[in-house]
Amino acid sequence: MRFCQNCGNEVSKNAVVCVHCGVALQNESNMPNPGKGFGITAMILGICSLILPYIGVLLALIGLILGVVGKAKSKKAGMPSGMATAGIVCSIIALAFTIVTVVFCWSLGSLLPYAWLDMFEELYYA
Repeated sequence: MRFCQNCGNEVSKNAVVCVHCGVALQNESNMPNPGKGFGITAMILGICSLILPYIGVLLALIGLILGVVGKAKSKKAGMPSGMATAGIVCSIIALAFTIVTVVFCWSLGSLLPYAWLDMFEELYYA
């Protein structure tokens, strides 16, 4: 389904004129996609968040927000939102990977001192 650029009501895909307000509809190939810029930016930030370890969380959060905004804008205009979806997916994967890595390192770090203490006690009391 498409939406009228004048009144915002839903119109048929093959309609030439909006039945609600009477305004001539633009051809889909000539219509700009208002969410495309957000979608491309979200995808780039999502990919960068997978590559850059320290600022990846911040990039993933920004990419996730921009991806959702771009997807909503594209959907409202009746345009495809594949780039925005790719940005959302990359950002979610990066956030999940970061959370798993932090939890793993935190659990490893909390176990490590005890292993050193056990080793030290074996050497000291031997």
